[in-house]
Amino acid sequence: MPVRATAASDEGAYPSDWFGIQRAFPGTVVNQEAFLQAAEQARVEASALATSGTGPLWVQAGPLNIGGRATALAVAPGGTTLYLGSAAGGVFKTTNSGINWSPVFDWVASIGAVVLDPSNPSVVYAGTGEANAATDNYDGAGLFRSPDGGVSWSYLGLQETRRIGLGEQL
Repeated sequence: MPVRATAASDEGAYPSDWFGIQRAFPGTVVNQEAFLQAAEQARVEASALATSGTGPLWVQAGPLNIGGRATALAVAPGGTTLYLGSAAGGVFKTTNSGINWSPVFDWVASIGAVVLDPSNPSVVYAGTGEANAATDNYDGAGLFRSPDGGVSWSYLGLQETRRIGLGEQL
């Protein structure tokens, strides 16, 4: 259990929130590299189990793994294609106005923003790291771009920002 800083020079040296400390144990900062490596390892292992036929078979019935709350929603012109970003479950896409959903970006857990290019709605940007003020938010891994509606993604940078969200939209 961390001790509260008492000297002025120690102020801010220790996190004061239990949720953050629990995830950073035994240190005081969450090791983002280790988190991303663990998430990738889990994705690879789940994929191997699914393709080998020895693991559980999952049936996608909607954006059920959204971590308790949606953090972003982007709607393409026409309203039938939507992208939903979740606090702890990636980005999901529907092409039939929300009847069926598919994960299109689920290897970085926390999403703070999803935006479509106004001149080409097939270009999707995902800002990772939930930016809402709460004790159970997770850092992200930067900004990502999909040129093809979520089929493929490329990393654009901004990993050190940890949380990318949207302010007011015009």
